[in-house]
Formats: sequence, C-alpha cells, structure tokens
Amino acid sequence: MPQIDRTRFVRDIFNAKKDKATLLHLLKASNDFESIFSTLRESIKHPVVKSWVYANPFPKEYSELRSTKIVSNSGNVVGEIIWNLLPVINEYEKINLFLNKKRTYETLVLAGKYNEARLQLEDIENTFGKSIWLIENRLVVSELIGGTEGNWETLSEFAKELSEPLISYFTENLSKRVEEKITYTRYRDILFNQLSELSVGDEFREYLLYRLDYVSVKEFVNFDYFLSTESTSSLIDRYLLLRETLVDVCSTLPAAIVKKILRKAKDIDDTVLVQISNQVDASEFVEFDRTSELLELFDIYTTGDYDSCIKSITRLLKQTPYVVELFDLYAKCNLEISETYVSANISPLIDRILGDIFKLYKKGSDSTSAMEDLLKMSTVYFSFDFAKQLVALVSSLTNADLGNKAYDRFYLLFSAINNPKSLRDFESNFHNGNLQKLLIKYPGSLCLNVLHSIASGLGEGIEGKKIPNSKKAIYLLKSYYNAKNYPMAIAMGQNVVESRPPKYTHEEAVLLLFKSFLKTGQIQQALLLYTNNYLQAPSLTKRINSEELFEKIQNSPDSVQNLVELSIFYSSLKKDPYDIFVAYDGFLAGRGLNKPSELLKFESEMEQDKFVFFLRDVCKFEVLKHSYYFSSKEEIENERLLLLDELLKRDKGNEALYIKEITSLTQNAAINKALREVNRAKITINIEQLKQAESNNIKEGFSRYIELANFTKQRVLHGIDINSKQMAEYYSLLNAELKNKVVYSNDPAFISFKVMLLEMRDKFLFSKEYGLDGYLSTRIRHGTFQNYIRSVFESENLVSQKNANNDYLDIDFWRGRVPFFLADKQAQIQDVLKTFSKKIDDYTEYIIKELIQVKTEKTDKKQHALFNYSFSNAELAIIFKISQDRVKDHKTFINLIFALLDDKTKQLLEVIKSKLLSEVAEKYVSIINDLRDDLSKVQGSFSFSELNSSIMRCSTHIRKEIGDISEWFNIANPTADTYLDVKTLIQTSIQITNRIYPYRQINPIINSDDLSYQVKGSINLIYIARILLDNIIEHSKMSPSALRIDIDIQNTAENHLRLTFSNNFSDAVDIEKLTGTLEGVKGKWQMTENTFEKADIEGGSGFEKIRRILTVDMRNKDHSFDFKIDGRYLSVVISLKLKINE
Repeated sequence: MPQIDRTRFVRDIFNAKKDKATLLHLLKASNDFESIFSTLRESIKHPVVKSWVYANPFPKEYSELRSTKIVSNSGNVVGEIIWNLLPVINEYEKINLFLNKKRTYETLVLAGKYNEARLQLEDIENTFGKSIWLIENRLVVSELIGGTEGNWETLSEFAKELSEPLISYFTENLSKRVEEKITYTRYRDILFNQLSELSVGDEFREYLLYRLDYVSVKEFVNFDYFLSTESTSSLIDRYLLLRETLVDVCSTLPAAIVKKILRKAKDIDDTVLVQISNQVDASEFVEFDRTSELLELFDIYTTGDYDSCIKSITRLLKQTPYVVELFDLYAKCNLEISETYVSANISPLIDRILGDIFKLYKKGSDSTSAMEDLLKMSTVYFSFDFAKQLVALVSSLTNADLGNKAYDRFYLLFSAINNPKSLRDFESNFHNGNLQKLLIKYPGSLCLNVLHSIASGLGEGIEGKKIPNSKKAIYLLKSYYNAKNYPMAIAMGQNVVESRPPKYTHEEAVLLLFKSFLKTGQIQQALLLYTNNYLQAPSLTKRINSEELFEKIQNSPDSVQNLVELSIFYSSLKKDPYDIFVAYDGFLAGRGLNKPSELLKFESEMEQDKFVFFLRDVCKFEVLKHSYYFSSKEEIENERLLLLDELLKRDKGNEALYIKEITSLTQNAAINKALREVNRAKITINIEQLKQAESNNIKEGFSRYIELANFTKQRVLHGIDINSKQMAEYYSLLNAELKNKVVYSNDPAFISFKVMLLEMRDKFLFSKEYGLDGYLSTRIRHGTFQNYIRSVFESENLVSQKNANNDYLDIDFWRGRVPFFLADKQAQIQDVLKTFSKKIDDYTEYIIKELIQVKTEKTDKKQHALFNYSFSNAELAIIFKISQDRVKDHKTFINLIFALLDDKTKQLLEVIKSKLLSEVAEKYVSIINDLRDDLSKVQGSFSFSELNSSIMRCSTHIRKEIGDISEWFNIANPTADTYLDVKTLIQTSIQITNRIYPYRQINPIINSDDLSYQVKGSINLIYIARILLDNIIEHSKMSPSALRIDIDIQNTAENHLRLTFSNNFSDAVDIEKLTGTLEGVKGKWQMTENTFEKADIEGGSGFEKIRRILTVDMRNKDHSFDFKIDGRYLSVVISLKLKINE
C-alpha cells in the first residue's frame, strides 16, 4: 500500500463529502507504523473519528457497552493494535489505577476473602464503569460466595439489564464457565456444541473461543479481527485484549514493531508489558521487586533444604498468592520430603491448586483428575494473570493435548517475577541474555550459576557446588544433553533412573534419556524405555514425543518388528487397529505363533506386565479381526473369551473390567445372532398371505379359464393379446412396426391363463401389502444399501459429506494430517477426495435406482433392473401346457404359479449375487484404483502414507462388504415367530445404525423396568427400531455430540409393547410443518383400510413402511401411532400387542 500523506489524509477526514470509515479502514491497513500512529492521532481531532476510536471508554450502563460504530477490520494486526493503543495511552493513569485495583481484587480472591473481593469489584465498577471483565468477575465472586444459586441470581440480574446480543452470549457462557459443578471438559463440549450450530464465519467463531475458552484452541490466527471486534467495548476490555494479543504476537511480529508499541505504551505500569520488553529489547532489563528475595529462595531449594524452603514459600504465598512459581516450588519441595501432600493451610483455592500440582508431579493415578481440576480453575479465573501461568504449567507438566503455542510465553510473560528458569528457557528464542544480566548482578546466586551451567552445557560448573547428589545428577544430565554429549547424557540418565528418585525427577530423566536415544539412532532402546515407563505409570510418558518415535519406527521397522513392546507402544498411542495388528502379528510371527492363545505356554519367557498388557489391551476384537487365522467373528469372540478367562486368573486388579467384557461378549453373541438373522437374507416372499389374498380373486377367473380350455378342445377360436405397454406405444407413435407386435392367438384359454398368471405375478411383485418390491424398498433400497457401502469409506475418512447445496465438503480428518512436504497440495488432495466421493455416491445411486429394481414386459423404465420378471409368449406357452395337463382346481393353479415365481426368484437371486461379487465389486475397486492414481499424481515423488493405507484397506473392506451384502439376496422365511429379549432387540438396532453411520454415532439412553423378557416378531421389530433411529439421525438436524436419544420401553398389563423414541431437534426444524406431517401419519394409521401407497417410496420418514411391517409381516392388527412435541423435543410412540415370553 502506498505511503499515507498525513496532511492530505487529515484534510480528507474533515471533508464532509469523504467517507470517513473507508479512509480509516485504509489507514489501518497501511504498513508504516509511525505513519498510521501519527495520522490517526491527528485524525482524532475530528469529533466523529474521536468517538469511533475512543468509543465509550467507561460506560456507566450495560446498555452503553459496544454501542458505537465499528470501523471494519483492516486485516492488519499492527493497524488494529494502534487503533486500540491510542485510547489506552490517552487514559494511561486510569489504566494503571485499574491494574492496581485488579491485582488487589485477584489477591483477595486467592486469599479466600470473597466479601472483600466483592467490595473491591464494586469500587472498580464505580471508578471505571461497566465492562465484560466486570461481568465475568461478578459471576466469579457470586459463585464463590453464594454457590451456583448465587451465580444464577447474578446471571438473572444481568439478563434484565443486557440487550446487546454478543454481551448476552458472553454472559450466559461465562456463567457456565464459573459454575463449580460443570467440569472444564463439559464446559468445552457445551460451548463447542453451541458454536457448531452458529452460522457465522470462522474468524468470528475463533474470536468467541479466544474470549470464552482460550485453552481449547491450539493456535489462534485472526488477532486483527479480535481487536477490531473488541474496538467498541469498554477501555478496560480493550486494554486487556490488547495486552493478551501482544503476548500472542510478540514472537511473530518484527521486534522493531513490538519495541515501537511498547515505547508508545511506556507510561502503562503493567508487568506483562515489562516482561515483553525484557524479552524483545536486549538493551534493557527491568528487575522486579522481590527478585533478590526469590533468588535466595531458589538457592535454598537448590541446596536441598526443603523444609526451610516450604516455610518461606508459605509466608510468601500469603503476601503474593499470584506468583505461580511459588506453587510450583511448594509442590516439588513437598514431594522431596514426603509422598503425602501436606496442606499449606493458606486458603481453600490456594490449597486446592497446591494439592493438584503436587499430584501432577507425583505422577500417580489421580494426576488426570488433578489436570482436569487445574484446567477448570485456569478457565474460571482466566481473567487473572496467574491463571494464564497456571495453564502453561499444567501443559508443561502433562503434555496434555492443549498444545497452544503461546503457553511457553504465558509462563514468563504473565509472571510477576524474574523467574531465572523461565529466562533460561527463553534464551534460545530471544537471544537477549537476561539470565546473564541477572548473573552479573547476583554472581553468588547458586541457582543462577547452576542454570547458566545447564544452559551452556558446562557440567564442571555444577560438579563442585553444594547440591544434593540426586539433584546434581539431574542437573548434569541436562547439561550433557544441552552440550549434545549424548553418550554421557545416556549414562547419567540411566544412573538417575536406577537411583529411584522422586517421580518428577525420574520423569525428567526419562524424557532426556529418550531424546538422547533418538538423537543417537537407538530406536529399540527408546522403545523399551517408553514401554517400561508407560507400564509403570502412563503419566511418566506424557511429555515424551511418542509421535517422533513412531515416525522413526515407520521409516526403519526391522529392528523392532518382532518385539512385544512395539504392539504395546502402538496400543498406548491408540493407533489405527490395523497398525496395532501389524505389530501384533510381527511379534507372534517372530515366535512362530498364529493366535495369541498359543502364547500362553510361553508365559514364563515374558515379563508379566507386558504379557498381561498384550493379552488385555493389544489382543482386542478390532485388532484380531485383521488376522487371517480367524475365519469368522464368532472365532474371534471365542478367542477373546479364552484370553479373558486367563486374564481373570492373572490380573485380579482388573477383575471387574474382565467380567464386564465377558458379559458384554456374551450379550454380543445374542446380538450377533440377531444381526445374522437380519443380514442373512432380506428377501421375504409372503406366499401364504398372497395365496389367501388371491384365492377369491382367481377363483372366478379360473372357472372361466377351465370352461374356455374345455371348449377350445373341440373348437378353434381366435383371440387378441396385446399388453398395456404396447398399446401405449402404439397410440403414441402410430408406428406400423409396433402393430406387428400384436399377437394373434388361436387359443382364448391361453389368453385367459396369461391374464391370471400376470395378474398374480404383479401382485407377487407390487402388492402394497406383500409385494417383493416393497421388501426391496424397506430393507435394501431405503438408505440401507447406500449407508452400508458408504460406511466402508467413511470409516477410513475417504468420502465427504454434502452441504445444503449438494456440494461436497472438505474432510476435516485430513486437514491436520497432511505431511508438511505436501502442505501446498492440501486443497488438491481434498478435491481428489470430493471427486472420489461423487463417483462412489453416483455408482451406489445407480445400483439402487437402476439395478435393485423390478421390471416386467409392461415397462421399459428400468432397463437395467436385475429383478426381471418379464415373460415371453414362448415361456408362457410352456407354462400353459403344464397347467393344462396338471391343474384341475384354482388352489392347485395358485400353488403352481407361486411355486414358479418362487423358483424364478431364486434363479434371479443367484444371478444377482454373482453380479455383485464380480461386476459390482470390481467397479468399486476400479473407482478406488482411480483414487489411488489421482492422488499419486498430486503427491508426485512424495507419499502420504496414512491416506494411502486407508485406501489400501478400503480395497479389501469393500470386497468383504459386497460379499456380506450379497447374502442379503437370499429368500428369508417369514420371521414373525422369532423371539428375542428386548435388550438384544434394541442394542442390535443401535449397533446396525452405528455400523452404517460411522460419522454420526449414537448412544441412546434405554429406559425400562425390565429388558429381559422376550417378544415375538423380534426381527421385524429390529427393522422398526432401525427406521425410527434413521429418522432421528436424518431429520433432527443435530450434530452427533448434541443429539440426545431416549428409548423408553414399557410392557403394559395387556401385553402391549409400547416403544417411545424421543430426541431433541435443531432450531432449523419447522415445528409447524413437523406437527402437520406427524398429524397426517397419525390419521393414516387410524384408518381402517390397509392401503400402503407410499410404503415403497424411498426417502421420507418411513412410517408407512413401519405400518406395513406391523400389518403385513407381523400380522398385527392391534397397533397405534402417537407423538408429542415439547419445545424442541419430539417423542414418537409405537404401541402394539404382542405375545411376550416372561
């Protein structure tokens, strides 16, 4: 952008004809700091511009918050920083006063003096007016004083005063954030669910997360947008966001720009700005109060005098409870003295934090709950500087999947002291020599000299110091590692581990030992170190970069492929089951074994913890299913049951876990039996019902046919035979050639016979009650085939979803997984996957709409239909001849025709199965091969191994899936007499649903007093439950995480089974339209006549299909449909009378 001419710009600002907002937008977007700053400062002389830049700095009413104009975001973070910096500089005295009062308020809260903190908030409100910060902290104090009820009362007060939507949205969520009973994870999930339903841009969604749940996002990028959006807030809110933004961007902006910003803000007395200045400006170093006192404390810790250290920390925490370094040091001193936590008895909040940090360092089984609690407190008090330090400490101690790149800066820049360890950690980033500056001033400081020796790799600077041997060893290890003397680091690390130090020291040694093994190419040693410590306590490996080891193993697997530790490692990382299987199979193959049960006789040759882990956590169903040595699911489950029985003998500590899995597998056996019944065959022909229905219809026609047959034996008569299709073509085209297709038969008996046969054939195929086409629609075409096919590819994240415009979306799964060397090909990879998705969907739709269809000689709409029941005159003549010779009454005739149709169906099914297994399977494989080729062109000489593995697995899985689908095309005997218990019935329905919706897994809550009784017609009830679950998934318009499903089952005194399927639904669903649709369904069900005109139509809600299943397949005459809509919650009730076995 060209240089701004300040004089001309200001003249334009004062020109009434010029658009000031556009001018200011362009100014903010320019690239010269001083030019933007000076020009904007001059422009503020215009009252309108001043009102925009300064906004309402200290609003007296909540209605005044965010009430001024926003000048649109420039996209330039420097320009937006200057826009917010100017009013801050103008009111620097008030900002300083606020920071002072804020620190006092935070100290009172941490000290447990909540009523005094409330009064301090009132003072801040009287001095600085309303702000989002004030809202947040009034909610914090209300929760502390009055519990959740106090929080809710304060929220209710705000609800009366607030009108601006964004402020209201903040307030509602901030109230949830501070609510004690809502865990951090639960709060995060609630917020994410809300955001998923917002139709807003990514930058606004990111802004909301920045303000409401900073901890949940790994990296923020739209800081210019954040500052612009906040530019109409109170000056308190604007300043706090400005300083947080500076913390985030200070390492990425040019140092010269950061220095200019800090110079402009030189009058602001803020420790955060001072810390930033210390890091970016090597010419200056500001020493904080208490530095000398705290260095003495760190020296005491370094000498190993932990009792004295704890006494001093306790005293200092009462004076400066916002210094997180004191919390950290207290926990370590406590652990050096005792494995039992000793409370400091300072305040409830301080003691709670100290206890949780102690648990993190102890690395025990309660470390995960301690981490969750610390994250909760960090989030509740995130407006406090100490909370930002706290979350950074938690991240560094756990390597939790927080991963925000700013956390390493948080611990230093939000600190109230010159922490020498943090200064050392930052030397590599800023090269400012702050540690050396402190050392010059305090040359006798033991901790500074030790840290300098560690940072510079000078082990001799540690050797002669008065330090406990256990500490000296870990310091030397760090020093050797920093000096890149990895052999010495390995030797020292092994010594530290063997000396059995406190867990946190052990963990530090393991971390550096692991890194040293990788640096020296000792992959096997790194793997053994990882697995040995993981089995000892998973928390010991939290900070290890396991993905780096995984990559090295992938590149050079030979040295470890036969080790049991490899499968343990993969399992601990929760890798793809196939990857775990490869490691599992390599271990067994190395011992000449095929199945894990064969390993039992070699138990004495293995370490017991690894033997147990391998059987328990590696040899799971999802891993074993890849083995060639199991030919069925039943074999795998039997193998797993055998292993569980053995584990029960050896691992008593997990007895309850094993019993639960054994119970589940036993239950699964019943579910699998039902699944086999459902999937074994989906083609039902209700011949007996058809015979009964057609008997009276045919009787009269058959009598006429017999009369004609007898009569034509003595006479020669002529008849005309033309089908409806030919007549339609004839009259529409008047084609002479078609006239020749009219058949002139010499036998009217044949014509009569043909009419009856084709009439019965059509009822066999298209009867709304019993027809074959109805079963194809209900059980195969109605989403089932497509969902089963898609699930193969969805489970491997290879097909994408469509938006409302039927455009394919990017697949989120691959966004963060594209290797760095293919980063520039990310969009091309997504485009290839979208093309692949369309090919799969198009071919699947072709199968459903063109192949799995029924055709006869009466229509040519489905030329490729595989269920071809067309009869030529030649075929009919043969059947006619057989009928003449054998059939004497209408019942025999009916039996003959339906036997013929049954036989024809079986022949067609064999042809269809063959086509599926060959042509259809090959077509899908061909599309997969096209995908592989297209991706290969994009990847060039590089390889996206994870994506390629998914494609390779799909080639195998699709063949197996088509094989399973081919088994649907068998004739199933009517299943009305099958009995299953209700629990198995519902769980089978859920399992099938989750199988075909891998992206939209459901977990319904099942409510019933008794699920053990068995009901007649279970397989059909599974079909009904499946349709109801499909309805919920497809029509609720809810994300899987936000969808709640309740299934209530009641067995009434009259043996009525009452199934209630309830679910929430999105605001996007039109309640009035939904009510009208369901009223129509209810009215249809209440009609006495059994017509099913819409039962064979794919799509829709499927309620007609349910009614048909009840009426026809289950022959159930006593059933009903009802529904209830309560707010955004729908309940659908299906009631039917059934035979029940108690």
